[in-house]
This record gives sequence, C-alpha cells and structure tokens, in this order.
Amino acid sequence: MICTSVFAFTAALLAPAIAAPIVVRTDSLSNSTGMVTSNATAHAGFSYGAFWPKDESPKTYEDFLRLFNQAKSLPGTSVSFNSARLFQTAQWQKPTEPSEAFKAAIETETTLLLGLWLSAMPTELEALNAAFETHGQKLADLVVGISVGNEDIYRTSPECAKHNDNQPCPMQATPEEVKSNVTAVRDAMKQWDHLFKAPPPIGHTDVAQFAAQDGLDFIGTTVYPFWGNEPIDKAQESTAKTLAEVAKNASDKPIWITETGWPSSGKEEGTGSGSVDDMRKYWVDVGCQAFGKQNIWWFQLEKDTLDDFDWGILDPATKKPKFDLGCPGSSASAQSASSPSEVHISRASDQPRLLDRNNFFENARIGLHKTFVEWRK
Repeated sequence: MICTSVFAFTAALLAPAIAAPIVVRTDSLSNSTGMVTSNATAHAGFSYGAFWPKDESPKTYEDFLRLFNQAKSLPGTSVSFNSARLFQTAQWQKPTEPSEAFKAAIETETTLLLGLWLSAMPTELEALNAAFETHGQKLADLVVGISVGNEDIYRTSPECAKHNDNQPCPMQATPEEVKSNVTAVRDAMKQWDHLFKAPPPIGHTDVAQFAAQDGLDFIGTTVYPFWGNEPIDKAQESTAKTLAEVAKNASDKPIWITETGWPSSGKEEGTGSGSVDDMRKYWVDVGCQAFGKQNIWWFQLEKDTLDDFDWGILDPATKKPKFDLGCPGSSASAQSASSPSEVHISRASDQPRLLDRNNFFENARIGLHKTFVEWRK
C-alpha cells in the first residue's frame, strides 16, 4: 500500500484494468523530514518564468505585481490562486541579485515555491541568501518549498536528445548530482533556520518517469498528457496513471504537481491538439480534481512563450479568462487538506505509458541554452 500526496481520481477511471489498488491520501505538504503532515494547506498557483521571451527582457517587480494580483483575482475559481512557482531565485541578467518577484510576493501575500537552477547553483544560492538578507521574515513566511533543479534528469535521456535534433540536451544532471545539490541547498539554508518554524521542504522537479527520489522532502513532477499525444478525453486517465506510477516509488513522500496544463492553440507532430474547449476540459478533469486538495502550479497564467502554443488561461488582449474557471460542484467538493482522506486508485496491470515531454526545454519557457549561458557569465 502506497500512501502519498497524489490527488484523487475516481476508481472508475481505471476500472477496466483493475489490479492492486493504491491508497492515496489527499493531504499534500510535508515537514522537514519529508513526512506528510495532517494539517497542511494545499497550494494552488501558476508557474512564472524570469523574463519575457520576445525580447529577453527581465520581468520586473511591476510585472510580477500585476501577475500575482491577476492570479488572486481570477473570477469563479474554487480556490484562491495565491501561490507562485518561480523557475529561478535570481533576477534575470543579474545572477547574484534576488528576483524582484520576492517584493511583489510579499506585497500580495503570494506563497512561493522557489526554484534554483542546478547549472547556476552558486549564483542562485548567492541570490537566495541576498533575498533573505533583504526581506527576512516576510519572505520566509511565504516559502512553501524549494525545488532544486528542473527536469535535469530528463535531459540525460535519449528521449530528450531525440527532440533536440539528436544532440545531447544541455543542462543535464544525474540523480546523484541532484541529490548532492539538494544537500548543498539544505546546508545553505541552515543559516536561515531562525526565520522558519520548521525548515522548508526541499525537493526536485522532473518529468514523471525521471522523478528523483533520494534525499528529498517532496517529489515534484511535471505532468503533460498533451506532449504524449494523448487525446483530451484520455488526459485525466493518463494523468492518474502517471501519478500512480510515480507514487509506487515515492516511499510516503508527498508528490507535488509543479507544472501542468493544456494549450488553447498549437499543434505539432506527436502532440495533442490545442483548443479553448480542450483547455477548459483539462482544467475541469485534472485541475478541479486537485485544487484545494493537492499542491499544484499551473502552466500558465498568460502566454509567455515564443512558439505557436498558447498555454495561458488569460486572453492576451483582454487579460480575461478564456473560459469559465469554475469547477462543477466546487462549493460542495472543495476539500481542505487539513482533513486528509483516503481514496483508491486502481493500478493498471500493464505498465502505463508514461509521458514523453516533447521538445522539453522549449526555448521560450526557460530560455535558449545559449541565452542561459550568456546570462550566467
């Protein structure tokens, strides 16, 4: 029996392939030892990059202030989207200075999942230390966790090379290197222990089938049925199977959905198709199952990519939602993580087809490797 923080999908989803059920708790946060807490609050928010891809200009305090306020004021949602996952702690083009997102988060009371790039760990830690020196307790009170690295293990895989013109993907890391960096971050955070009631949980984010396990307080996973060429009608089932597969090796560590979404437009060979209707269905079928029960950071609030895919739930022109953000029966179904429940997810007897994140390191989300390297100099 596996007990972890994966959110509940009904047993009926996987009923045709019933095997031993997985018992899953819907509470989602861990304490410093990685154990699931019973009085946790599930966080819902969006993932935010550090710069605007069109001209590579940095996002400023004013940009983050607008974005965080927009997220918190979305109409008709079942929960407040008052959390932000940041891909990096440093301000874009100023690698040792803290992100201006921190000031905006403090002003808007937006909680933070902090991200640190493995490829720039020394400067990321310098920026993080500077952030705590500047903002102190006000910042610490907002930190819900730290994600050390992002999809680094996936980049070592043949799948990544396949979608990189058969060339090795940049910014790779082995599980051992991830673990070593997690230890380094944990050690670096000790000087700030006095700011926290308990040290913030530290984990790693990766594509589901490459999720790291050792030395982590939580397992962060990106979930994209779209990149696996799944039809929208199968997206919920695919997501449930993927999370169940991660849970098999989770050792009671909570699983956080650190990135997921469905585009409203765009199509490539080997992907699903994007449409507003499909975006809405994914929001209802996957998002509404998680909101208020499971830590989740959606990709994304507004279009922030150079390619043809539009992952933003806001219309670029009007800044209003593209669809009804309400969840069916949300007033009755919104469940606090302070009262954890157990649900059964049946495990398919055959190995579920895990997701292949096509074109994983899309240039507009994390920047071209060349741009990233130049920024580090």
